[in-house]
Amino acid sequence: MCGRYAIFTEEENAELREIINSINERYKDETAKENLAYDQLSQMQEPSCTNTSKVQSKGNSAYTQLSLFPEEPVSNNIYQVPSPMKTGEIFPTNIVPVITGVSGSKKIADLFKWGFPNYRQNSGVIINARSETLSEKPTFRKLLKNNRCLVPASGFYEWKTIENRKEKYLIRSVPDKLMYFAGLYNSFIDKNGIPFTSFVIITTEANSQMSQIHTRMPVILSSAKAMSWINGITPESANNSYISTNTFDTDILSLLKPYDKFISIEKLAI
Repeated sequence: MCGRYAIFTEEENAELREIINSINERYKDETAKENLAYDQLSQMQEPSCTNTSKVQSKGNSAYTQLSLFPEEPVSNNIYQVPSPMKTGEIFPTNIVPVITGVSGSKKIADLFKWGFPNYRQNSGVIINARSETLSEKPTFRKLLKNNRCLVPASGFYEWKTIENRKEKYLIRSVPDKLMYFAGLYNSFIDKNGIPFTSFVIITTEANSQMSQIHTRMPVILSSAKAMSWINGITPESANNSYISTNTFDTDILSLLKPYDKFISIEKLAI
């Protein structure tokens, strides 16, 4: 499984910087439009409408909340990170970067919440989806066609129980500073009627190294496989002029294998 992962912003990473810059630009433009609308509205209101009430109105907009920048740099953070974006150790329900597509050579990134609402139990969230049963469960199967995403991560955490005590480990890719987990996303409406988008991380069997700690691990995609996952074009499908739904599912699911590169496993103090 994958219950927590990491985004380290205190170390330089060109790919992560590109993703964060993409999100900043995305919400900076949308916030500018929101602020312009509020400015125009305030000019139409009576003089008794003070600047304070105007600022409070802006602060309540979704775009503004997603694009507020810290007035001072975050300690040890070398990036300008949007305020709602969680960094360091990532927990379920945190708001984090997710890649939903590519435009030319640039990744299309957004901020989503980790975890689908668990309507059956009416509590908690669904954070993982097993690769082996994706095509069998309606909740996930319907998302395979158009709602695939990549979840960038510096590493992930796992625990091992030894003699009634838990040991915590940080797992990272040795050849790559940034991992890309395979994921699925969907849109929902919360109890207050506010729409939001969230994602799950797809898991698979542990590879030989990871099996020392746990039987499962997130699906980590190499650069080539990550592009195939996000674009929906695998080497097999590229050679076929007609792709049925079943063939598409089979080709896409074939990408969801245990990681075949070397990983580092670091035991952490709890």
